[in-house]
This record gives sequence, structure tokens and C-alpha cells, in this order.
Amino acid sequence: MKITFISGDMTGRSFEYSDCNITIGREPDNTLCLETGGVSRYHALISYLDNSWSISDLNSTNGVKINSVLQASSKLTNGDVVTIGEHSFTISDIVSSGKVVTPVVTIPGEQNSAETVAEDTSILDKFKAPLFSPDADGEKSDDPKPEQTNRKRIFSNRLYYTIIVCIAIMGITTAVKVFSNKNGSASEKSGAGDEQLETIIFERVRYYDNNVFRFTMTLDGRKAVFVIDDVATNRHSKEIVIDDPAGADTLRSQILETGIMTEKQSFQPGSPNVSTKITLISDRNCVDYKIEGEALPKDLDDIASAIDEFAESCGMITVSRTSEEIMQIAAENFHKAEDLFNNSEAAEENLRDAILRYKIAVRYLSQYSPPPPMATKAMRQLIRAEEIRKRKLDELKLAENRCLDTNQLDELRNVYLKMIKLSDTGTRAFDRTKRKLFKLDRALSRGRNRR
Repeated sequence: MKITFISGDMTGRSFEYSDCNITIGREPDNTLCLETGGVSRYHALISYLDNSWSISDLNSTNGVKINSVLQASSKLTNGDVVTIGEHSFTISDIVSSGKVVTPVVTIPGEQNSAETVAEDTSILDKFKAPLFSPDADGEKSDDPKPEQTNRKRIFSNRLYYTIIVCIAIMGITTAVKVFSNKNGSASEKSGAGDEQLETIIFERVRYYDNNVFRFTMTLDGRKAVFVIDDVATNRHSKEIVIDDPAGADTLRSQILETGIMTEKQSFQPGSPNVSTKITLISDRNCVDYKIEGEALPKDLDDIASAIDEFAESCGMITVSRTSEEIMQIAAENFHKAEDLFNNSEAAEENLRDAILRYKIAVRYLSQYSPPPPMATKAMRQLIRAEEIRKRKLDELKLAENRCLDTNQLDELRNVYLKMIKLSDTGTRAFDRTKRKLFKLDRALSRGRNRR
């Protein structure tokens, strides 16, 4: 199968694959890494199964479009146009089976490397000829003098090697300068090398004419704690604790990339209607900000936006909404979860998505004091769905061990695919199983190549 990009910053590039899985996303361990906006960490999976190719959305934020239609999964055929974020690519050269082909990247306008080497070698030979050959001009001396000829040859050799050494020194010096500049700019931007951000404390209070809304988040290690107070809707939540939330590492990286840990931000005080507090603690530094007003400095505004996005991915509402709006969102997620749970036997991912929907409904409804009746039912269904998923994952773990003992690699691949579909995207279990599948695909590819 061949993938050819027709839009985005990779326009014109082509990749060829056969009989393998292709993961697409922002993270560098994806088969196809797309680092631009609109692409999730693990966005989509193109898989080869039963002599056909298909693409599946891995619970991405912006989804996957096939021929301009948003789809969760779809079989691929020649001529299909797939859109992921800002990128679009076409599918071609689909065959039922074949040898594994190492991905080939074609960049328009790039010269063939063999031709370049040959050309460079011919230039070097032309350069060396007048230095090493005293008769390179085609005329032989009638009365050669051995001592004079030897001196010329020694001089030519020394001159040639002196020029080569000078060129090498210039190249190394230039490379060191470029590398140092890149490292310097990266260090200035990210703070200091491998600095680790350990704790993030964020609080935003908004004062309205008839309401006060307070949102607090503490991310410490692998645990996120949220507190929401909304006077108008009677939401006064206790601490909502989420262990090992997906996206926590990404949030820490986004904050460090702003350079805020090394560069103190200055700002003008604004309206007292909004108060924002940000405390960041790393293994090297601690910074603390308190800003009055809606407008924030750019780096702090980027951090606030990243925290909002992270909180919403955990099912938290970071702005004031009416009670009716919150109940509607919770009810929509609950009813969708019920539909998915009732059809969980049809596909493993239905059970995973149902659990995610139940969690969102529970988190929205648990913010009320006392919680409405739907919160109890959603919690009961969530516990039931989690128990079923755990039982299925335990069974798949036993199947994994059995396949490893009997060397049934094709069956083991199917086991890993089911594990991935049951696990929440971005969690450690999901990433660990993805790495296992990647290693297995490489082993299967080497085996086919030997045959």
C-alpha cells in the first residue's frame, strides 16, 4: 500500500507499506509521525488483517475523515483520501498480500544520492590529477630530472592533503556552531536541559454579578485533583481525584516549552473580576504567579489553555455553565454509554468507549451536592463495565502467555490488537501493549523476509 500526502507540510512525500500496522500521531514512536496542530498523540491506526487494509480512529480529538466524511473506522480502497488534522493523503497500490517493503520516502526535487557521489568523485579525481601527475598536461619532458620530479610530487601530495584537512576542519567547525546554536535556543525555550516539572497548582476565580465560579487543579506526580465551586448552579464538589490521567506528561512538556521556569513574566494588573494563580514546582526551581484580570501574558495564557484542555479531557468543566447545560451534557454521555455497553460484545472498543462515557457522566453529576439520581445509576454501570473489562483483559493475558509458550505469533498479534482496543488511549497499559505489538510486527516481518 502506498500513502501520498496531498496537503499539509508533508505534501509530495510518499510512503510504502505492506502487511504491517501503521500508527499515526504526534508522538515520535508512531510509524508515521505528524507533529502539526490538530493531530493527537496517538491519532489513528491503519491495520492489515484478512488481506485487507482498514483505518481506525484511536479516540482522537479531531477524528479521522475518509473522503471528507468523519468515521470511527473504515476499510481502505485505492483512491481514498484520508484527512488527519491539517494533513490529507491518498491511498493507492493496495494489493491483497506481498513482501514487506521498507518505507520509501520520495521527496520531489531531491537528487539521487548515487549520482551525487559519482559526481563528487569525478570532481575529486579532476582536482587530484594535476597535483599527482607531473605530465597531466599531456607533454613529456625530454630530459627529466629525478630529484626535481620527486620534489614536485612531494609538494603536490602535501598541498592536496593540506587542502583536504582544511576543508574537513571548516566542515566540522560549521557543524559544531550550528549544533550549539540549536542546543542553545532549545535550552532557552525549554528551561534547562532535562528539567522535570513535578507539581502544577492552578486556581481561577471568576466573579459575576450573581455568581462566583472557582476552578482548582493540582497535578502532583501521577495524580490529578480537581475542585469546582459554582454558586449559581449549586455545584460544590469535593476533591475529584483521577489516578494516572492520560495527557499529564504532555501537559508538563507544554509548560516547560514556554520557558516560564527560567524567565520571570511581567504583566499589568487588570480587572479584579478574574483572579488567576499558577504555581509550578520542578526539581530545580519554583515559580508562583498571581494575576488580576482577564488578559494574561502569552506564556501564561498558553499554560492556562493547556490546563483547560487537560481538565476537559478528564471530564471537568472549567467555566461556569447553567445547571440545565451540565445536566444535558451528563445525560447525553450516559445514554451514549448505555448504547455502547449494550453492544460491547460486537466490538472491544465499544466497552472501552462506554467506560469513558460513564466516567464523564459521573464526574459531571458528582459535582452537585447532593448528586442527582442519575449519578448513582451511572456509577453502578461504570463499576459493572470496569469489572467486565478487567475480566476480559485477564483472559487476554492468559492467552498472551499461551501464545508465547506455543510460539503462535499470528494469534498473539490478534491478542495484542484486542488489548489495545480495550485499553484507554494514552495510559501506560495502552502504550506498553503498543510497544509489544510493534516488536512482534518487526519479528513477523523478518520471518517473512527470510522465507
